[in-house]
Amino acid sequence: MVVRVKNIYIKGMLGPSGRKKKKGESSKLKEMSVPDDNDNNRRNSEESRLRREEAERLRRLAEEEERRRREAEEEERRRREAEEEERRRREAEEEERRRREAEANLHLSDVDDDDMDAAERRRREEEEEERRRQRELEEEERRRLEKDEEERRLREEEEERLRQAEAERLAAEEAERRRLEEEAAHNELEELEEQRKRWQKIVDRYMAKKKWKKGLNHLYKFGGFLGLFKKTECPMHRAAKEKNYEVCEAMVGVGANKLSLDSKKRTPFEVGKKYKVSPSLLHILDPKSSDLN
Repeated sequence: MVVRVKNIYIKGMLGPSGRKKKKGESSKLKEMSVPDDNDNNRRNSEESRLRREEAERLRRLAEEEERRRREAEEEERRRREAEEEERRRREAEEEERRRREAEANLHLSDVDDDDMDAAERRRREEEEEERRRQRELEEEERRRLEKDEEERRLREEEEERLRQAEAERLAAEEAERRRLEEEAAHNELEELEEQRKRWQKIVDRYMAKKKWKKGLNHLYKFGGFLGLFKKTECPMHRAAKEKNYEVCEAMVGVGANKLSLDSKKRTPFEVGKKYKVSPSLLHILDPKSSDLN
């Protein structure tokens, strides 16, 4: 008896008789042979499927290559047809141009002398017309340039007039400003002169009252005993002691010396401080002060 196990034929596996099988041996052999057949079938099926897929892929590639080749041939055919059409069109145009030139040459050869004179007259008329248009254009350009020049001149004259007017206005303002300053200075001088006259009257009255006749900066004697030990002072020292604001202001206004010293070597300012005069009077007596306010 022959048993096929994994594609191997084994003889005499059942013993010398070959007819009697042990119980269970037959079923075991069947179990061993069936799985092998199934594996072979699956492998064969898989190989067949792969072969079919490869064949299908090759067929599609061949179809795609054929389609591309046909498209390229069709494109080449259309290009050649377009080139041929263009060549025929150019040939037709060239033929038409030659025909027209031939007709024109034939027509010129048939023109007689009168036609030639007429053509010459037309040419001359056209040239004269062209020269006339050129002169008109030149004349128009000249008028335009003259107009631009006139506008520029008028604009410059207007700007010059405005500059002169502005200069005159500034000069008038400057003259008016100087006039007002001079007038203000003159008025101020007049006011100062009037004020000085008033101050001089005040000083003259005060000096007459004190019977002082030797001026504001003279040291006058006063006090003492039996004509001895007399003290000296200026009129401003006495006015400061009297706290007479009006007289001190008038003396300073007419030029009294603020640094004059009495017999105790004191200035009118120091005397005013000693006699506790008002701050406004101290300001007038202060040698460092330059105004009367």
